[in-house]
Amino acid sequence: MFCIGICQNRPDFLARIISAALTESGFPVFYCEGKAIRVPKDDAKSLTLVVSGEPYDSEIQFDLCVFEPNFHRTSELCNATRAIIPDTFRPNDPRFAENVITYGLCHKNTVTVSSLIGDDLVISIQREIPTLRGGTVDPQEFHITLAPFGEIEDALAVVATLLVFGVTPEKISKISKE
Repeated sequence: MFCIGICQNRPDFLARIISAALTESGFPVFYCEGKAIRVPKDDAKSLTLVVSGEPYDSEIQFDLCVFEPNFHRTSELCNATRAIIPDTFRPNDPRFAENVITYGLCHKNTVTVSSLIGDDLVISIQREIPTLRGGTVDPQEFHITLAPFGEIEDALAVVATLLVFGVTPEKISKISKE
């Protein structure tokens, strides 16, 4: 079972997009809208998606913490093994450097955009991304349609999350066009 904390200012926005994309990718999703929950320890097949503006209040150790583009509180990193952060977010704790995947419009980010024409994006993976299941996603480029994923930076956060879960770029392209 994987636990995700979504750090977001807009309640229920990014979490719903990520939840839908993971479901479409074949992951069973248990979705909790920021409420305290007891996670079933024996349900290894479920993905637990925990949504909160303050996931550090939870006793859950998150496998992944995804930060909305405008979310900047650093304390949320305490309960996360790995984090997906916007390029505007700069955690002060250097121990998170290896476990952080950055996204944004700067070419130095792990996941960025190399081309944008209307609603069509070319996503660029600038360096290898380790997946939660021990695999890797190699640097490459692929196309997506922006519409189902929100604004550009929201789309980058969703794409980075899917990649960390091992969803292939081909599958992400297909999901974005459905």
